[in-house]
Amino acid sequence: MSKSFSNFVTINKINKIISAKLHFRPHINNQLVLFPQRIDEDIAPNDPVRLVNSVVDGLDLERFRKLYRERGRSPYHPRMMLKVIIYAYMNNIYSCRRIEQSLKRDIHYIWLAGYEKPDFITINRFRNRVKDEIDNVFTRQHHFADRAVEVWEGFTFEEVCLRHLPHIKYGLGISGIPTEASAWRFVPRKDDKRKGAQFDLVIKRVDKIVHLVEMKFAANVYSINKDYAQRLSERKDLFSQVTGISRGAVITMITPKGLAEGKHSSLVHSQLTARHLFAQLD
Repeated sequence: MSKSFSNFVTINKINKIISAKLHFRPHINNQLVLFPQRIDEDIAPNDPVRLVNSVVDGLDLERFRKLYRERGRSPYHPRMMLKVIIYAYMNNIYSCRRIEQSLKRDIHYIWLAGYEKPDFITINRFRNRVKDEIDNVFTRQHHFADRAVEVWEGFTFEEVCLRHLPHIKYGLGISGIPTEASAWRFVPRKDDKRKGAQFDLVIKRVDKIVHLVEMKFAANVYSINKDYAQRLSERKDLFSQVTGISRGAVITMITPKGLAEGKHSSLVHSQLTARHLFAQLD
């Protein structure tokens, strides 16, 4: 037996061994399941979509009922529609056609909607019908004693703000100015007597202006009291000490309904509301 033929036989045997051990997992598109899987099992426990779901579940939507007629075909539930639109806004999706596609393809939207699939025309009609209510969605009063609900409200509002940096820049009138955006946090060392502090969003502009963005959730127009003004001023001073940026650092506040004029409101250089976060960009 020649050496080349022997090598061919050996390689052929190896290929057969490899082929024999290779098994692909079956995938059956139309497979029937006796006990269907819950769709939310594939959604992380700390996913923002769960926060949206929980917060909107706690909203009083009684004012939405007056926007509907009692006759005709049963409409989609406004709570479900509101969840879908808010979650889409959080992800910078404003096109009704894209929201319609997400309701068919994205597990997060499918879960929020409970497998309902309103088309883009229905979504657009709902959005126009309740646009004033959507602007005030973060100002609803939850009649709950549980502090966790308030924490979730605040967290969700901050989450929305952080996902809408282009809208924040647009609202501040700096869309055309190059910027750098990041969070800032100061953790003192053991021998440092200063307290820790942070700003969730710092916008550094090329023209040397630095926006220290403070996001504050409130059910009504927010009023800055003496204690909060002092803490805010101390954090700004600490930021200047640590970063060396003293001139040009200004406080910018984002609240759902705006700031009340008062003794300490002059501390804030500029302010935005929830309406700015949902504004149509040019």
